[in-house]
Amino acid sequence: MALGGSSLSSFVIRQKDHFFRRKVRPERAVNALADAFIEDLHREVPGPNAHPNATGNLLDSLTARSEVNTTGYLWWVGVGDMARLGKPGEKAYKPRPIKRFLDWYLEREEAKHEERRKRQQELAAERAARARQREEYKKQRLAIQDRADWGRYVQSQIDKTERLIHRLREEAGRVERSILRMTGFISSYDDYFARDEFATGRWDISKKSYQRKLRARQKLRDRVAKAYERLAELDRRMMVYEEGLERYRQRYQ
Repeated sequence: MALGGSSLSSFVIRQKDHFFRRKVRPERAVNALADAFIEDLHREVPGPNAHPNATGNLLDSLTARSEVNTTGYLWWVGVGDMARLGKPGEKAYKPRPIKRFLDWYLEREEAKHEERRKRQQELAAERAARARQREEYKKQRLAIQDRADWGRYVQSQIDKTERLIHRLREEAGRVERSILRMTGFISSYDDYFARDEFATGRWDISKKSYQRKLRARQKLRDRVAKAYERLAELDRRMMVYEEGLERYRQRYQ
């Protein structure tokens, strides 16, 4: 049971053994109560029906120490009809009015504490609900952001593949143009060697100029063969990239 930092709770915690388990002098108990509760009770003076014996001013009851100190008897002034507890040591001595007051006061503090506890639980539940809501919103925002990022990533991959295909096509065009150029040179060499003096055999094949032309034509033919291989490789790569790009678009767009 938590009662906060009130003077009542601290007094009860300090004096419970003496107050409930030992026969202390009632005037000391009342004086201690008055000293401990004066600052709290002057703000909250119960009215009728607020306390089982509250028929008068409870503050005056607890601070009316003159009768107690002078006579040695405990008079509960204003609570009931001057209810006398008896002398300390008597068999009938039972400080019930004090205990009734403490029970009432502690019950009120417990009610306040219970109300505060329930309010704290409600606030904690509200905070947890808001935290869950924030987490859900965060997940939604992240999901939206992920979808946007994924869309941008897919588009970047498509653009990258399209640029690669475009470069392959440009390279294939350059290879085709080089093939055409080299084929033209080879045709010129063929025309040169197809003239009448070569066709009739009236030329010396061992001449260095003829050998240079033959070697140049053979080199061009080798280069054309390699160019055709390169063109086939480029066509194969372009076909692979185009098919992959089409499947990628169908799957992710």
